Amino acid sequence: MGSLSTANVEFCLDVFKELNSNNIGDNIFFSSLSLLYALSMVLLGARGETEEQLEKVLHFSHTVDSLKPGFKDSPKCSQAGRIHSEFGVEFSQINQPDSNCTLSIANRLYGTKTMAFHQQYLSCSEKWYQARLQTVDFEQSTEETRKTINAWVENKTNGKVANLFGKSTIDPSSVMVLVNA
Repeated sequence: MGSLSTANVEFCLDVFKELNSNNIGDNIFFSSLSLLYALSMVLLGARGETEEQLEKVLHFSHTVDSLKPGFKDSPKCSQAGRIHSEFGVEFSQINQPDSNCTLSIANRLYGTKTMAFHQQYLSCSEKWYQARLQTVDFEQSTEETRKTINAWVENKTNGKVANLFGKSTIDPSSVMVLVNA
């Protein structure tokens, strides 16, 4: 394996096999692209063993030039690695208007206002995944935060997903919620 496309296909087949083994005889529907984007955004901030495990699960560990030198050592996102830059290009292409069909992806980070997030992570997330941070108060305004996230998702999906998070699904101790719609 040497290509990002091959890695993506292998990851998606792994997910399908797992879902299928737990839902024998049922129809299975999932967005492999959403899973890849969300987990790649997690990978962007991961280090050490977590980074290695994510790369293995996503089949990125054998992808040529996939390993990034880590943005903590790099002043620019452009040095963080081929995987994220390729996803950034793909993200831009998917969101281009086309008269024959409509496909769009939106990402957002909701982070607690009491946490100082690594600025380089936020910068790279916005550059490659168009995921900006919105600070929220999970602890004091959990229900309001849930409604804020749901409203954003409903807007980005043109009303097709109206209640992503049900009541009591967001914990007051949350630090960050990564949303892909």
